[in-house]
Amino acid sequence: MENRIPASIQKDIKILTNLLVGNENSLVNEQDETVELVAYGDSEFGGLIMAFNNSESLICTNGEYDHERFLRLTDHFRTESEHLVGNTHILTTKVTFEGVEPAEFEAVYDFDNNKGLPLQMYQAYEYLRSNLSLPLDIMLEIFGAITSAITFHQEELFHTGLAGTMGDHFDVERAIAHDVRLQHQSD
Repeated sequence: MENRIPASIQKDIKILTNLLVGNENSLVNEQDETVELVAYGDSEFGGLIMAFNNSESLICTNGEYDHERFLRLTDHFRTESEHLVGNTHILTTKVTFEGVEPAEFEAVYDFDNNKGLPLQMYQAYEYLRSNLSLPLDIMLEIFGAITSAITFHQEELFHTGLAGTMGDHFDVERAIAHDVRLQHQSD
């Protein structure tokens, strides 16, 4: 079962992909501010870090990436796992973020056969994107924190299920690239 990127966030994910592959190193947000990408890539345990030099950044201090702020941001997202069979789990991402009602998103994910990002991570981002009035760069910082929740708060699953299926860590960039390729094929 392959996941689809929800239609309402496809534009955001396309911009994110251009930033990740180096086609862009800045973006113009909804406030007509050009913000530079100051840090991106895999977090040390898997997941994605996106940091912009916006004064409203949730994870930068004085235009510099601040790992402690990133860790605090990930605390708003928890991904839990319920084992079904083999390497298949029900993944539940819980969102507790200021400005929105707490929410949970759930999807079945087979770590042996799925190559894309777990669907509930896109759903959590879509929920926040539609309910918060934050600029795109801030939202992409939040998306990175959502993708990191599985490895920061589910270390046992990370070490057993994820590590054996996607290299040494959960490769979010590769998973998103896979989903974007599938999306282009179906368009």
